[in-house]
Amino acid sequence: MNGSRVSQLGSLRTRVLLLLLSAAVISAISAALLTYGLTSSQQLVDKAQAAQIRIETYLVLASRLSEYRDAASAAIAPQANRELARKQINQAYEPVRRTFTRLLSLNVLEVDSETGDDKSAAATKGLNLSRMKAQFDNLHRSMGSALAESTSAASGQGALNAFGIGISPILFQAIDNERQLSATMHRRIASLRERFIAIAIALVSATVLLSLLIYFRFGLPLLRRIAETVQGAEAIAEGKLTTRLNPTGHDELTDLMRRFNMMAGSLAAREDVLKTAQRDLQETVDRQTADLRQANEKLEKIDTNRRRFFSDISHELRTPLTVVQGEAEYNLNAKARPGVADMRQSFETILGRVQELRRRVDDMLRVARSESGRLDLSSTRIDLNQVVGDAVGDETRPAKRRGVELKLAAVSGELAILGDYDWLRQVLGGLIVNAVKNSPEKTLIRINVSQQLENAVITVEDQGRGIDPDSLPHVFERFTRAGGDNLQAETEGDGFGIGLNLAKWVIEEHSGSISLGNNVDGPGVTVHVTLPLMSGSIDQDKTT
Repeated sequence: MNGSRVSQLGSLRTRVLLLLLSAAVISAISAALLTYGLTSSQQLVDKAQAAQIRIETYLVLASRLSEYRDAASAAIAPQANRELARKQINQAYEPVRRTFTRLLSLNVLEVDSETGDDKSAAATKGLNLSRMKAQFDNLHRSMGSALAESTSAASGQGALNAFGIGISPILFQAIDNERQLSATMHRRIASLRERFIAIAIALVSATVLLSLLIYFRFGLPLLRRIAETVQGAEAIAEGKLTTRLNPTGHDELTDLMRRFNMMAGSLAAREDVLKTAQRDLQETVDRQTADLRQANEKLEKIDTNRRRFFSDISHELRTPLTVVQGEAEYNLNAKARPGVADMRQSFETILGRVQELRRRVDDMLRVARSESGRLDLSSTRIDLNQVVGDAVGDETRPAKRRGVELKLAAVSGELAILGDYDWLRQVLGGLIVNAVKNSPEKTLIRINVSQQLENAVITVEDQGRGIDPDSLPHVFERFTRAGGDNLQAETEGDGFGIGLNLAKWVIEEHSGSISLGNNVDGPGVTVHVTLPLMSGSIDQDKTT
């Protein structure tokens, strides 16, 4: 029984092996013929194309020789300007020389690619080319001598006539030879194509007959059983687990069909188990989804309350500050009286602090509005030097408390831009705050304002820790937090500065740009802000 089964199992393998062997033999023959035909055709095509290129180059040579002859004839005319004529002849000589060089290089390629008699013929062409070039060089020297001697126009014309008589037959013969070679290559290509068409027809006919024999003798019965197996598999895939096959024959496919029936029975038994597990899983997913939804709702309420608190407290602080500012301004505007100097000084101090605190409250309001999606940017003419100076002035005392020095260098004169004073002051102030927070004690922060063509450029350079290079591409993304300098500072809790993401938006709304990178020549980070100017400014620096 086992020996019979081994014999039966080997039957299908033998059929498949015969089929693969036949296909391999046919493919090998076809590939060999195709390779030979392509190689031969490519060689013939390359030779034909090379001949055509040489023909075109010979025609170019003939044209440039004609141009040289015309220039030489005009040069030796009695009324011609000798110096101008010599220049014109030299100008006409160079294209002819280059064309000869091109033909000689093409001839070298032809000699290298040919063998036997064809190689000798190609070498003979090279000798003819060299002879023509030598004749032309002699002509050019003769024309130079003729121009040097004012009474030798006849000798120059004689040299031209002799050159034309000597080179024309050689040139026309070379062109005719190349045309004959091109025609010969095309005839060979046509002949090769006809032979391969006949071989291809015979090969296709043999392949069709062999394929029909294999198909009806071995393939068709096998395909029928495979089709039955495929249909059964599709039925199983559609959920029809009661499907069964009818095994016939005595080979591997018969054994496969029996195993298929066993698999279908096993799948039917497992389906019930899977359905039960699926119901349990769906119930678990539904419970988890409900819990996540409730958690998200709580987070949204917390975030809404936070924003509302931020906005409300800003408004509550602004109202009393306005009253205090009004009282201080009223006392300052009163006429000076004896004994009130100290009072005036106090009121001046109060007014300065109130104005500073009010700016802070305005900053809080802008941040609250930005988080609520309400961003209002004004567009007025402002002096960028004043904006930067005010931002530096706001942060000078906090910087001193941290042991950090701010140094401002700005161009003299007005740098007029069109923009929102408060937003730009807050953006620049936020950049300075970030630099201060990440600068060690006894270090310097440089703020430079310069003009480059039609743009104003502000740089804030600190001596802090720098930023991890892997985090640099993400510094302007919202909610980014990573180790390093400015990127870390923008997310820490103190202050009412704005993040780099919002700063980038504000600068771009002013048609500007902002970039950030680690210092090359030392520790720290440099931020570059570019804004377009309304009018020109001078480049004379001053230091504050």
